[in-house]
Amino acid sequence: MLVSAAAGTVRDEEATLDEIFGLFPRVRSIRAADPGLLGGVARCGSGRDDQYYVTMCAWADQISVGTVTFLSPEKRLGLPGTEFVEIRSELEFPIPGLPSGQ
Repeated sequence: MLVSAAAGTVRDEEATLDEIFGLFPRVRSIRAADPGLLGGVARCGSGRDDQYYVTMCAWADQISVGTVTFLSPEKRLGLPGTEFVEIRSELEFPIPGLPSGQ
């Protein structure tokens, strides 16, 4: 599993996810995903490189952007919605005073 995230101002959450997934052309079948209690928008997709199956979920909210990528020699069945939300909630914490529980 690979995790990457950054904090900052995000003006257009959907466009930000478009850009993130645009960087990974082998990740396809991209669908909306539950962003969890921290809000924002999220998507997950899957693909394959020469060695591994890749399942990537990404989120964007008003103050952060991140990805959680699962690599496996065997194909995963379905998308890791629950795992993604759990991992994100371990990385990101709400800041009091921001809208939507961000």
